[in-house]
Amino acid sequence: MTDFILKNYTILTKGVIILCSLIGLLVFRNHRNFNTRFFIYYLWFVLLIEVVASYPTYLLEFDFLEPIKAHILESKFRKNYWWYALTWNVFGVLLVLNYIYRLLKNQQFKTIIKYTMIGFPIIAFVLISTKLDLFFNGFIVGLILIACAIVLFSVVLYIVDVLSNDRILEFKGSFSLIVLGALFIWWLVVTPIVFFEEYYHPRDPGYRRLRPLILFFSNIFMYISFSIALLFCKPQNH
Repeated sequence: MTDFILKNYTILTKGVIILCSLIGLLVFRNHRNFNTRFFIYYLWFVLLIEVVASYPTYLLEFDFLEPIKAHILESKFRKNYWWYALTWNVFGVLLVLNYIYRLLKNQQFKTIIKYTMIGFPIIAFVLISTKLDLFFNGFIVGLILIACAIVLFSVVLYIVDVLSNDRILEFKGSFSLIVLGALFIWWLVVTPIVFFEEYYHPRDPGYRRLRPLILFFSNIFMYISFSIALLFCKPQNH
């Protein structure tokens, strides 16, 4: 089974993302709560990220892209690290913050999230501008660590907010708790992989097998959790 997952990692991962996005599309009209619809928009954005992120493969496989193939493959944009940095690590985190901001009732917590949404893009811009080579050819670990810390801290704020103002009953079958819990676990598991990657030789066969397996099962867990929340949670109850 391990070999099957490693061989079909990209297809399986993108497949579960597509499935989750399709579920969001199918149940969209049933979810009249704006926060839930906002999260469905977020899922479609994630699907867009993944579709565009495969452009290096498209350039190699589709003949109609031949006119631009050489220009891109010989440029700094030949790899998709820059795309994931901007979309997933920056704009995606801002969307998560916006979602949590809409859920919060505590005004102090909302103010913290508000200023975080203002400050984070500035910090991201500074990090990217000082590490342009990594921006195009690898992971900016500092940016990922900050993004992770922001997401984890924001989810904790949401939980504290719910527990502190008689909204504890919202936790039962809560759509937001499931999706934010899944995001919390995903960032908690995946971020150390990026952080410690530079300490492992890329040709180490054990590491080369372990890394995609952790990413695969983390992605499967997160998107299945999103799908379950969309299918079985009642948004009007949270």
